[in-house]
Amino acid sequence: MNAKEFERLLAQCGVALERYVEEANRTCKLLSKCGPEALTLEQRSAIQAQRSAENAAHERYQNIRSRLLDAAIIGYETSQ
Repeated sequence: MNAKEFERLLAQCGVALERYVEEANRTCKLLSKCGPEALTLEQRSAIQAQRSAENAAHERYQNIRSRLLDAAIIGYETSQ
């Protein structure tokens, strides 16, 4: 990885983090609408779909962050 690739990955990390935070906020908004009664099938489906979206966004952020950390630790000009 060279300096340009590192900078590109760093920018992608910021975007991935923002996306993850957006998805987490959506999850919280859905959950804030829940009451003490059982959820309808539609509500359960919406929460499950949002949970999947949040998990995917989190995984993407973690993958990019991991690559950045590895490059920073060993030096990104020498990492392959």
